Amino acid sequence: MARLKRQLSACVLAALAGTMLAAAVCRVQAQISCSPPPKASPQRIKGAEGLPPLPLPVTPLRRTERKKPPAPPTLMAKINYGILDLVEQEGRKVRQYKWTTAMGDTQGLFDYARRELGEVANYKAEVMRLNEFNYSPDRTPMIYFSGQEGFELTALERNLIRNYILAGGYVFGNSSSGKPSFTESFKKEFQAIFPDCPWHRLPPEHPLFHSHFQLGNLRHKIGADKFENRFPTVYGVNVGCRTAVIFSPADVACGWDGHTHDFGERIDIADARRFGVNLLAYCLAYYRLGRTQSIVKVFAPDSETPGDVEIAQIKHAGDWSPHPTGVSNLMKAFALSTSGQPTYKCVGVEADSPQLFHFPFAYLTGHLDFTLSDQARENLRRYLDGGGFLFVHNCCDRRDFDRAVRRELKKLFPAEDLDELPPDHPIFSAHTPIHLEEMSPSGAAAGFTPARPTLLGLTRQGYTCVVYSPVSLSGGWENEPRPMIAAVDPDLALRLGVNVLVYAMTH
Repeated sequence: MARLKRQLSACVLAALAGTMLAAAVCRVQAQISCSPPPKASPQRIKGAEGLPPLPLPVTPLRRTERKKPPAPPTLMAKINYGILDLVEQEGRKVRQYKWTTAMGDTQGLFDYARRELGEVANYKAEVMRLNEFNYSPDRTPMIYFSGQEGFELTALERNLIRNYILAGGYVFGNSSSGKPSFTESFKKEFQAIFPDCPWHRLPPEHPLFHSHFQLGNLRHKIGADKFENRFPTVYGVNVGCRTAVIFSPADVACGWDGHTHDFGERIDIADARRFGVNLLAYCLAYYRLGRTQSIVKVFAPDSETPGDVEIAQIKHAGDWSPHPTGVSNLMKAFALSTSGQPTYKCVGVEADSPQLFHFPFAYLTGHLDFTLSDQARENLRRYLDGGGFLFVHNCCDRRDFDRAVRRELKKLFPAEDLDELPPDHPIFSAHTPIHLEEMSPSGAAAGFTPARPTLLGLTRQGYTCVVYSPVSLSGGWENEPRPMIAAVDPDLALRLGVNVLVYAMTH
């Protein structure tokens, strides 16, 4: 009997874990071949005799009684951070919470999501205060703030939320009725939590806008009778390769709840719900990536300890280090390709610093637009003309970063152009031979939107001193896909990265 109870407990825990990470489990199960379990020995048990007598008032169910299905797991915690207040409405005083004007917003959203996505969206939301929250992404992957009034977090709450996000959690903020007081508070608080991660407007190619629905112009209501169809303004803070903090300055909560008001700015009901489904789908799709990137691998635990080979990763105003785990994996693969036992280290370096000239290899990546200073451009020009090498990588296939790279390289060398490297370029045989027939999207792994790998180069005095990959390789380096972006097959991405490193170190 004790054995039976243990088996039942294990089944319940497995079911709960499988529901929370349904998409991830399906991907893993598709890659694993399992033989069927052995048949259980027959057990002769009559109705109501499956358990020993229980203490009152608990009574075991008979087999003919209908059992209550288990409650769905909690996906979102809506934070009650305010107080009940008296407000004036139509000449009378009514009680209202300042932290929410749409009490049924999450229920409306999750009901709609279940209709759209089916059982994969069988989740629930809970209302709680921050001192009741568990701060565990495994148990509750999303935090939701909504309101009209300004608010301020304590130092402890900021630290707990920061650690929660770094561990893989997400935060969504909604300005109820588009009130600027809430907008200012929310953006200020999360800039304080991540001072080195800038707020940026999400571009149309961001996966949030096509994670389920293909979102374009949405219907916005302004005041009582003004309507505009335009692309939504949504801001985000990137943590690694995911937008972990997302904020809408136009109200979507009332749309989730199924009602509207004649004041403020909001997205109409149908479009607000479509946006909400995309928000849930994006956070679920990138959940595993957040958990992977929460574990940062390093080669030299002591930051003061030099490595035998060191790489300078260029710092810039955008998110300059979005995938440190991927860089570590690439360097490990590079180390395994040598006969010795060298140690490798990646060091963040300002482009305008003399420190840049201490490194034979420089690496530049990111998602966002950036601009180099005149001193940084002069430094890089002297560095490359003096024999240095620069590898540039568009981390998640973002147009803003691509435009910035091409603009800055043109300012560095106005007379030179980035050209696609020919198939006989030494970089394609520096370590592992890579042939043109491999450079196709046919071998893309599950979770990747296949893209043809393309390396562009800038050659001066017969030496290719700059190599640029305009499509994403980082998913292959981390062995964790970036859903809904154009990326290279994982195995090929790692081989290409190693070839680039070997080429740079041997030329």
